[in-house]
Amino acid sequence: MDYRLVYSSKWQIVLLAILTEAYFEWKSYRRLAHFNGSTLGKFSNLWMFNVIGRKKTNPELYDVSEKYGTIFS
Repeated sequence: MDYRLVYSSKWQIVLLAILTEAYFEWKSYRRLAHFNGSTLGKFSNLWMFNVIGRKKTNPELYDVSEKYGTIFS
């Protein structure tokens, strides 16, 4: 059995999975890009995890909505 073919096909599957995830992340970003807000908040939930971890969710969300406005019209 030629293992080079199996080895290369595994990497092709991994590459396809990474490119697919990157495409969906980009698509999600483009859908929300016209809203104002922090740059980090547009790409990940790390900002929200940080706020929740500090147990200051309500004041932080109030400050953000005062600074950037609401997303609801």
